[in-house]
Amino acid sequence: MRVLTFVVFFILLIACSNPIKSPYNENQDLKKWIHMTEEKIKKEHWQEAKNTQHLIRKGWADMRNRVALNASSDDLTELEISMEQLMTYIEEKEKVLALAEVGKLKQLWEWIARL
Repeated sequence: MRVLTFVVFFILLIACSNPIKSPYNENQDLKKWIHMTEEKIKKEHWQEAKNTQHLIRKGWADMRNRVALNASSDDLTELEISMEQLMTYIEEKEKVLALAEVGKLKQLWEWIARL
């Protein structure tokens, strides 16, 4: 009976949104911070974009170990490289490249959050 209960619980957990990758607080809401960074870049508010990018890094650091439980290390590495590349483009004030990297970062996060 306990095994059956565990199996049912596990199936329900998988069918629902992944709580492991859901933000526990506002600082961990990567989707929100990525969107805010994109808006700052579009307006060419480079210092604000840089500050928001720091919030993305902090949020990621807070939840990386939890996300790593069921995401591949390659996916995590690619996400981290994309965050670093985005910071470089922001520092260099490369609007087109920064926006392209934001798009990539969004896709990577959506992919990882789906796993």
